[in-house]
Amino acid sequence: MKYKTPTQVFDEIAQIHLGRDINLSLAIQAKLRKEHQQKMNTKKLATITITLAIAFGILFSIPSVAQAMRRLFGFLPGIGRVEQSMPLRVLAEPVQSKQGETTLSVERGVIDSEKTVLLFKVENIPAGAESASPQALCKELPWLRLPDGTNLPGRTESGDFWGSGYSRRMEFSPLPASVNEAVLVVPCFEQAALITGAEAWEISLRFIEASPQMTVYPIVDLPTPSPVVTALPASTLPQDGSPLAAQISLGLEQTVQTDEAVILMGALTTQSGDFRFQYVDSGDVHLTDVNGKDIPLEEDPALADPQQGSSEGRLPLTVRTTGTLVPGEATFRVDRVWVGLKESVVFPFDPGANPQPGQKWSLNKSVDVGGYSILIQEVTLNETGDGLIFTLELPEGVSELSLMDFDHPLLGGGGPGEYGFRYQDGFPSGVINVSLTGVSLAVEGPWQAQINLPSVTAGGSSAQNTQACLMASTWQAALESASSAIPDGLNGRLVFSNYAAPDFLYHVRTSNLDGTGETDLGIGNDGALSPDQEKVVYASEVGLQMINLASGQAVLVPGSTSRDHDPFWSPDGTKILFTRPATGTVGALGPSNLMLVNADGSNPVVLLENADANIGQGWLPDGLSVLYTVKGEVGASVRAMDVATGLTRELFDVNYVNASMAISADGTRLAYESMLPGDRYAVYVSELDGSKQRLIADADPIVVTHPLWSPDGEWLILSVQDTVLSPDIPVLALVNVETCQIIPLVNRTGYVTSWR
Repeated sequence: MKYKTPTQVFDEIAQIHLGRDINLSLAIQAKLRKEHQQKMNTKKLATITITLAIAFGILFSIPSVAQAMRRLFGFLPGIGRVEQSMPLRVLAEPVQSKQGETTLSVERGVIDSEKTVLLFKVENIPAGAESASPQALCKELPWLRLPDGTNLPGRTESGDFWGSGYSRRMEFSPLPASVNEAVLVVPCFEQAALITGAEAWEISLRFIEASPQMTVYPIVDLPTPSPVVTALPASTLPQDGSPLAAQISLGLEQTVQTDEAVILMGALTTQSGDFRFQYVDSGDVHLTDVNGKDIPLEEDPALADPQQGSSEGRLPLTVRTTGTLVPGEATFRVDRVWVGLKESVVFPFDPGANPQPGQKWSLNKSVDVGGYSILIQEVTLNETGDGLIFTLELPEGVSELSLMDFDHPLLGGGGPGEYGFRYQDGFPSGVINVSLTGVSLAVEGPWQAQINLPSVTAGGSSAQNTQACLMASTWQAALESASSAIPDGLNGRLVFSNYAAPDFLYHVRTSNLDGTGETDLGIGNDGALSPDQEKVVYASEVGLQMINLASGQAVLVPGSTSRDHDPFWSPDGTKILFTRPATGTVGALGPSNLMLVNADGSNPVVLLENADANIGQGWLPDGLSVLYTVKGEVGASVRAMDVATGLTRELFDVNYVNASMAISADGTRLAYESMLPGDRYAVYVSELDGSKQRLIADADPIVVTHPLWSPDGEWLILSVQDTVLSPDIPVLALVNVETCQIIPLVNRTGYVTSWR
């Protein structure tokens, strides 16, 4: 998992909790973006662990390690840890059940002494009702029914969504040794709209003893996990010099070598009772080979060890290498960890004898906690007169905290931007003792260890090994360059989306390329400028809005809904292509259709309707064909469709399910998002059929997304999530696809969706 832009983080949150391709109310989206802003900016790994370990080349010559290899635990790719005190049982063969276009497939199953693991997927989920509440989504998990009628409840360990389907890795209790048959009962499809009268799906499973030839990779216990602490320079310590980093150790515990990767496991630990571990940002974990080259890392939920859970003083970490490894001594490094301080600091606040709603007090009081100085700038009595709002200035490295009054019953408090609380029984009299607590801060490392890696060869395309135009180093060089002027002759009108105070809602805006002539068109996103540059159509929370730029008059496209998104004008300006999820329920999985409507909003028709998650990406210049993607289990298929005949042709595949793409003005090239090994976001350009692929952006840990061609087809405009420049939303950048010239537009933010 990698650092993502706010849009991508929201997308991933939606994918995990609500399903792919969700068209939530824009107000809900903005609220979530605002509430999760701090977590987005810190690249939090949430509940997914990520980790470490050491020593490979010499391991097999150490007697204690050889003994450890004979222990009972092993690793099965995709399944995870398996306990081998008893013979493993596996699914006799993949099984499948199909009803109409919908398919339920159980692909793998393994039983050990501790659990039953099933890998299954659902494809082509049918459309639900046109209109239903979010409560009408399936939230019931599958279970296993044994021959005697016993039901074994399951829990989801990992999985993915792709709009029209999903995959799951689920764990159940182990089947009894004498039982080799069970029925998987799927009462409804997770996050799909409930269908009245629909019956549960049942699929029979049969297990057999695993073949002796099945490869179970040994999990090697390192003989004596060695705490590793790297001393910090004084400049990286908190303001009071408190050496929090010196209280943290890097423990190196276990390792696995498969045919394609090395898995490194361990933990950060502390004996201190002053703080508790919270998370490590993926961008702060590095592995460099003997030549100093970064080795891409990725997480895999199947690698988690349920017996090595996290605690306040222990943060388990697990990483897997991707790509080819150069054998020899490598360096594993953790740059920073986020911790929560247990310390609370109390300071008095005297509101006086007769405070009034809306009254403000200027404090400018510094409060020291955990070695950081937090400035309490101002206190305001809220408009209802029953609570306080504090304006704070947080130093870099502090992401969260709470302000509370533990002497009185409270109704609740505010988070980032609205620190404070409300009283249950009305505003109290006298001096208030305010507790500053729940401080989350970054402890700077690094902690590092030298490790010996074996030689591992894994597949990878040559394009993934080429050097990009926009990398972390070239981006920094461009920022430092004295010459960043927009070239003469490069101009045009942009449509873009971003958000700002006071509402923190995404607004569609237009401006010239140089930023002049900016106009706010209203709350929404996915704006598209008409070929004559007279109108903009965009997605709003009530449907597709069309606004006349000269008059400012906006009208709702007749028949459009809040589900409609990604509108594109035809080259002649007479029609609009857009995408509409077939299910009306917010957050529901199911197919998406391609729609056409006349420029005046008349004659809406379905261009493509099937069981797939189809996403419109634009028109080809001849106006006869449209480009679209189909979301799938491992990525997206890029396709073109003849509007008149409905005939489609497959062009190529992209290994990023939510890839956005843009067509050059002459229709010969595409620019699109993709993924590199280690979950690194990348931008490519290629011919229309995917040939002559060229890597344009790979700036890890900076994320670069949303490519769009200039009208002359020589430049791309990109969104660059550089938190040093803009912590909340990406800045824009221009990249010449031929010369690799980079022009940062550091005063412009957001996501550009149209350029004419």
